[in-house]
Amino acid sequence: MSTNRAEPITDGQPKRVILRLRYNDFEDDDNSHMEAVKVYLAAAGRKADEYNRYVSHVEPRQDYMEGDSRASFHVILDIEKDAIRKPDIDKLPHEIYRIRRQNEDALVISRLPDRWLQPARRFTDIWYGWGEI
Repeated sequence: MSTNRAEPITDGQPKRVILRLRYNDFEDDDNSHMEAVKVYLAAAGRKADEYNRYVSHVEPRQDYMEGDSRASFHVILDIEKDAIRKPDIDKLPHEIYRIRRQNEDALVISRLPDRWLQPARRFTDIWYGWGEI
């Protein structure tokens, strides 16, 4: 499924969103992923400055993937993080999106099929606790 819009964020409804990004689309610094987060929030109909409503977890860059033009990393967003404490992560709604740089400027978002969730969740559910910084 490809779209330029994301599922809307409902006030008070927690969910986990996984953004799949390519290494070579982003600078090698601590904040370059925020551009992708802003694209997701805009596509979901939210303001980019709603930082207090979510927590982001960024998968560290892996040295062995440097130089691989297809290598990806993930940004995990816990949306409406304060609406629930210590949830059963298996019962939380999950979504996964690919964000790619088109041409050299614009980022394009597309929702990936749910079959992409299981492989990503093998590590995201274990490594990143809900709402933890």
